[in-house]
Amino acid sequence: MGKDQDVRGVFWTVGDHVRPAYNPGHMRNITVVLLLTLAVTAGAAAPKKKTPPRPVTHAPQQLPHSIATFLRTLSSDGSHQVTFKATAYGHRFFFEEPSGVTVYRFENGDYVRAEFLRGVKLQAAVKRYMAKAKK
Repeated sequence: MGKDQDVRGVFWTVGDHVRPAYNPGHMRNITVVLLLTLAVTAGAAAPKKKTPPRPVTHAPQQLPHSIATFLRTLSSDGSHQVTFKATAYGHRFFFEEPSGVTVYRFENGDYVRAEFLRGVKLQAAVKRYMAKAKK
């Protein structure tokens, strides 16, 4: 027999010595390299999770007791969520709630309730007082 013959996955060579059809050490090295390549590419391809932005807080460092009591009452001791808008113009402070706008005037270092404008939005109330100030 002058050349190699394949019989059941084993090569018989001239000289009657038997060698396996594959080299187990070489196959192990190839397997390790393929697994490492797969692990590296899978890790690199995994999408990175975005961390959500930190929520912005508007709460002041200090809060007068009267304001804290007002906010507690406004939210019925936390039983419902409160949404409002507020602005100031000149010596007036405007506080909008769903039912209307309360207007305060600045007097002796405090804002004192002047009137309640039922069904009016904040911008309309400010425009009304801007028109009064121009007269």
